[in-house]
Amino acid sequence: MKPDEFAQEVGAARWRVVGLMQRAGEVPRLATKVLPEAFEELNTTLEELRVADEELREQTEELIATREEIDAERERYRELFDSAPDGYLVTYAEGTIQEANHAAARLLNVQQEKLVGKPLPVFIPTSERRAFRAHLLQLQNADRVQEWEITLQPRKGEATLVAVRVTAARDRRGRPVALRWTFRDITDRTRAEAQIDKLNSELEGRIAERTAELEAANQQKDELLRREQAARADAFAALQMRDQFISV
Repeated sequence: MKPDEFAQEVGAARWRVVGLMQRAGEVPRLATKVLPEAFEELNTTLEELRVADEELREQTEELIATREEIDAERERYRELFDSAPDGYLVTYAEGTIQEANHAAARLLNVQQEKLVGKPLPVFIPTSERRAFRAHLLQLQNADRVQEWEITLQPRKGEATLVAVRVTAARDRRGRPVALRWTFRDITDRTRAEAQIDKLNSELEGRIAERTAELEAANQQKDELLRREQAARADAFAALQMRDQFISV
């Protein structure tokens, strides 16, 4: 039974008692007849109130148990949210921060509780804010997970290159009410990729150098072979001239 229904039943019982009292006052000689009816009505009302009170007590206990479960689930979510290795933010559709975990606070170099209420674009380099705001507008109409790379610029400290994943939370009408952000620091990965690209470039340069050396060596070998063949031809011609001279 809902509290409103309980209040309505109590009110109805009260009016019934008031009516009995009026009848008893208006017709004194019927008081002896009305009083038993009143007592019976009161007993019935009291029984109804007792049953209603028991129902409300059970419902209250169920509500308390449900609330405890919700609080425990919320606490587990908070622990997972805060202990995640990646940065997590929840913002309004326009980008104002609602929630932030420890990793996000470290990335932005701001205390976790002080991030709430700050606009996310202030942590984007000035040269990239226009493009970032354009992404925000696109996110309000996007129905899929959006991914791209941005640079986060803390208030103090070096800029950090991060990979971003964003999903929009919508109400029943489909309007965006919040944005859920995941930030993963890819500075080390980018540096490693740049180092790999540099090593590959150096290796390609060495291969090109070695190839040029081999081609030059092959050309020199071909030239020596040509000279040797020419020398043999000259020697053979000289031998023929000698033989002809001897025969003469």
